[in-house]
Amino acid sequence: MTDILQDFQSIIQKGRRILFFTGAGVSTLSGIPDFRSANGLYNQHHYSLSPEEMLSHEFFEQHPAEFFDFYKETFDVRQYQPNIVHTTISALEKAGKCLGVITQNIDGLHTKAGSQNVIEYHGTVYKNSCPEHGALFSADDVFDCEGIPRCPHCGKIIRPEVTLYGETPYRHVDATHLVEDCDVFVVLGTSLKVYPAANFVRYLDLDTQKLVIVNREETQYDRLATLCIHEDLQTVFESL
Repeated sequence: MTDILQDFQSIIQKGRRILFFTGAGVSTLSGIPDFRSANGLYNQHHYSLSPEEMLSHEFFEQHPAEFFDFYKETFDVRQYQPNIVHTTISALEKAGKCLGVITQNIDGLHTKAGSQNVIEYHGTVYKNSCPEHGALFSADDVFDCEGIPRCPHCGKIIRPEVTLYGETPYRHVDATHLVEDCDVFVVLGTSLKVYPAANFVRYLDLDTQKLVIVNREETQYDRLATLCIHEDLQTVFESL
C-alpha cells in the first residue's frame, strides 16, 4: 500500500492541470449517508414508491407535496462540514495545480471548503429558484418552510436546482471541456455507474492524460487507469 500511496503523491505533485471528479464516497467521509448501499438513504425510506420515482421530474410536477416531504427529509445536509478531501482539493486549486472539480454531490461542500471552479453536475440544495421570474432562494427557504415552498411574490412552487430523474445534468458541456483540458483526471468515491457522468472517462486521451481512480470498490474503468486505489479516502489523502 505504501508504494501505491507514493505513486499517488508523485502524480499529484507532477500534475499541473489536475481535475477531480467526486461522488458519494467523498460526502460520506463528512458523515452524510450515501444513497444506494444496503444502509443508504434509498433503502431506509418509508414511502411506497421508489426514490427514483419520487425524485423524478414527473413526480415533482404532479405530486409536489409528496416530493417535498421526501426531499426535505432526505437531502437536508446543511449541518455537514467539508472533510480532508474537500480542503485538499481547494488547497491544490489555490496553489494553481488544479483546474477545478466536477461533483455529482449536491451538498455544496466543495464550495464551502473554498473551491472556486466547481461544476455541481447534479446541482445543489443551496440553489433554488422561482420558475416564473427567476427569484433566488436559500436552502433555509426550502427546508425550513412548512409544506410546499412557494415564491412570496407570485405563489409559484420554488424549484430546487438539482437534477431530477428524467432531466439533463447541469453544465455538461463545461464539464466535458475541463475533462479534455486536464493532464490528470482523479476519480474519487464513485463507482462510475451513473450516466452520463460515467462517460467522462471516455473523453480522456489516455496516451497524454493520466486517469487515477480512488474508490473502495472496483469500477468498470479500473483497467484503463494509470493508478487505481481501493482504499479509504481519508487514508489516501492523509498521505499527500
